Amino acid sequence: MTAPAPADVVVVDRIVSGRPVPGPIRRADREEAVRRLAQQRYTDGQIATLLGTWCRSVHRTRRRLGIPAAGVTNQNGRLHAVPSRPKERA
Repeated sequence: MTAPAPADVVVVDRIVSGRPVPGPIRRADREEAVRRLAQQRYTDGQIATLLGTWCRSVHRTRRRLGIPAAGVTNQNGRLHAVPSRPKERA
């Protein structure tokens, strides 16, 4: 069995910086992007928005890699979820 291809650093950097990536994102690139963004305390929803995928897909990837969920604290020190994108104004 062959070893999986390493992540493409250029593609991962584009994802992490929020720039568009031409074509589909390979699994190794997606996993490395999830790893880096979770390390920066991004939520699953925020990561999903950058990857252009579902929040559930990010959750599965994070669980498979053993990466803990990022929690955001409010003024009272309680953890709460952050919306994946800002609400549109009417």
